[in-house]
Amino acid sequence: MKKALIVTCLLALVSCGSQQTALENTEQNSENEVVQKRSKRDNITSPLLAKGNITKENLQKLTWYEPSVHGYNPDEAHVKELAKALKKHNYNIDVYFGTWCHDSRRVVPKFVNLLEKTGFDFSHVNFVSVNGRKEIPNVSPEIAAQLNVHRVPTIIFYENGKETERFVERAKESLVQDIIKIASGAEYLDSYE
Repeated sequence: MKKALIVTCLLALVSCGSQQTALENTEQNSENEVVQKRSKRDNITSPLLAKGNITKENLQKLTWYEPSVHGYNPDEAHVKELAKALKKHNYNIDVYFGTWCHDSRRVVPKFVNLLEKTGFDFSHVNFVSVNGRKEIPNVSPEIAAQLNVHRVPTIIFYENGKETERFVERAKESLVQDIIKIASGAEYLDSYE
């Protein structure tokens, strides 16, 4: 019994930092049917940005999207503060996630919801679905190494073609408060720094 509990705890700790199971693989394959090969977005400013392989609309069609965002109502004052911070900058945002990853399933719909509430222009958001080994589609191994995506979700903010900050896997305070810090340029360390 103790061994089973220890194994369960260890698995929970590595969460989306580990490779996916056969069940997750099957689930990912079925959900990948709605994933498009490439984004239509051509206005990428940084050579480090991967080409998106799923649109916001197709992301929202995944079976886990709506239940994850249902009932998520961030404080209106936080949403206004985030909108104000986003308007001061010209961000492009890459969202790396796994359709198989429970952290991605929890965070990404809420992040999209936040951006929608602020009126952010989604032509500046690039959604990239990675596999269980965090392999980024359509980029060279050198670019993948520079992107340094080891846990998902990883949300990278770029301004003028340069990374300004990233959110990795889980919030330190809350999703909206962490994103406000990132968007406003305040000092921010992700959960692994």
